[in-house]
Amino acid sequence: MCGIAGIWRRGANVTPRDICRMSKTIAHRGPDDAGHVMIDTTGRLPSLEVSSLDCPSGGYDLALANRRLAIIDLSPSGHQPMTRGECTIAYNGEIYNYIELKRELEQLGRTFTSTSDTEVLLHAYLQWGRESLLRLNGMFAFAIWDQTRKLLFCARDRMGIKPFYYLKTNNALFFASEIKGILAVLDKQPYLNEGLVFDFLAAGWLDHTQETFFQGITKLPPGHCLIVEGEKNLMSKYWHLTGGENRSDAFEENAEKFGMLFEDSIRMQMRSDVPVGCCLSGGMDSSAIVGIAAPLTSCRMRTFTARYHDSSMDEWHYVEQVAKKTAIEAKSVFAAPEDFWRFLPELTWVQEEPFAGPAVYAQWRLMQMIRGDGISVVLDGQGADEIFCGYAKFFYYYLLELWREGRVDTMLATLLWALTNGGMHLLQFGAARRYLPGNYEHHDHETIRADFRKRNSERMISRPAGNLVSQQKMDIEKYSLPVLLRYEDKNSMSHSVESRVPFLDHRLVEFALGLPSDHKFRGAMAKRVMRHALADVIPQEVIKRRTKLGFGGTFSSWIGALHQNFEYWIKSDKEAIDPYVNRKSLAGLLARKDPRLFLHIILDRWLARFGYA
Repeated sequence: MCGIAGIWRRGANVTPRDICRMSKTIAHRGPDDAGHVMIDTTGRLPSLEVSSLDCPSGGYDLALANRRLAIIDLSPSGHQPMTRGECTIAYNGEIYNYIELKRELEQLGRTFTSTSDTEVLLHAYLQWGRESLLRLNGMFAFAIWDQTRKLLFCARDRMGIKPFYYLKTNNALFFASEIKGILAVLDKQPYLNEGLVFDFLAAGWLDHTQETFFQGITKLPPGHCLIVEGEKNLMSKYWHLTGGENRSDAFEENAEKFGMLFEDSIRMQMRSDVPVGCCLSGGMDSSAIVGIAAPLTSCRMRTFTARYHDSSMDEWHYVEQVAKKTAIEAKSVFAAPEDFWRFLPELTWVQEEPFAGPAVYAQWRLMQMIRGDGISVVLDGQGADEIFCGYAKFFYYYLLELWREGRVDTMLATLLWALTNGGMHLLQFGAARRYLPGNYEHHDHETIRADFRKRNSERMISRPAGNLVSQQKMDIEKYSLPVLLRYEDKNSMSHSVESRVPFLDHRLVEFALGLPSDHKFRGAMAKRVMRHALADVIPQEVIKRRTKLGFGGTFSSWIGALHQNFEYWIKSDKEAIDPYVNRKSLAGLLARKDPRLFLHIILDRWLARFGYA
């Protein structure tokens, strides 16, 4: 796991000062080693590794940088950027099936001088070119300079777990694992992307496009590669999210297949030359990972939980049930309202773009504790809710699907099950309206300034219609998972922690989306096939839970605790958010302890932190 950066100025010099500045900005992503390589793409000059801002150079138009967090092959043999043959790579991520790939490549005659997955990835490209991407099981973002073909080959993993930001100008390409790396070498700050500000305020949407809040800085989409050859830029999709083929296998067979895929995903993601821990929320997803992973460790697994003083949000009781069933060492840290307010400026810098609420702070605090405990790799349950319908909104999509299919009896039975089995939270249709397909009234228009709303009146804030699987795909590709993975990456890497997400093994994602809807739901209970397959792994009290808290409930109590802070901010003379929001209108949200208030304070602090005040 690392951070990468690069500059290609066609027909102009790249200086060590530029690439070292980019690298230094993302140093937290890789504190164990740093490498910077200058390349003359014409081939007249040999590649040059530089170590400081003042190293002399001239005639080089491409530079690659890497900040290394050593996880596999801790020796200097894993140093990056790495060159083999005519190709040089800067790579961030983990290729979990690198052992199997290495064995195959050796049989094809390729030789290795390290035990790193970086070298395996580079040889895979040398052997198979673009097609190597379909052989990879992992999370990755990388750039390879191919001197033979005179092109830069960039790619991002199927699910978009690892980030790749880039900016194209008339004669240059800048890219990095974080936006800050690009900002560090620009002559001027990019303009604010006001369209995304509107989407955030009107609908709470984030990371739903490949744009960023910085005009011109774009994300390489998940499952895509980018080939830069001279002045030509070719982006193509190498993997398509499949599903919906409605597997005909019996429920028991699918449960067994899930169990095998899930265990194999965890087994591969446990590969590490440093100890592996686990995030444990007390929910079913993280409990399942702990139940499978803990027996695979050579020592007692350490788990980490974010806790809250508000008992309605705290899940420690369920963590204790997991600890009773599985031999783990459970550790925790409390997230407090006053600390959220105090660290908000720092957290906006870490996240680089606005975020939706204090749960992001709780996760950031958790990663801080994990690193402080000497752990640099953790497993996390991200993605399970999207692929196995864990959110309440999927219940409504399921009901709609039953209605459209004419299965009215099943739909009514499902509703009755929800009424009689403690699922009343699933029947709050007013709260669910925002998730239903089609346009809806923007609930925050009361706070948005009229002139700002008018400037963005043509932006479409709607969710397309579709069956259950198509709604899952939308969450995976657009509405849910991209922003959660951004939170995960930025929070973990800000503390030099690698977070791995076994539920997002592409094999498991494809399998889950292909399941019949009735294998995902039993009545109103989601994740049916998962609950059945892991009944002996997860404590019964956890597996029978009907509520989902995740990283933090509603946070209404936090608004009460921070009432004076919010009141002072609302009444202050001038704030960065004023061009977009009528702050006096926020008094109503404060009086109701409405958690949407957090969107506004977070956006305000973000605007101020990045110079848009």
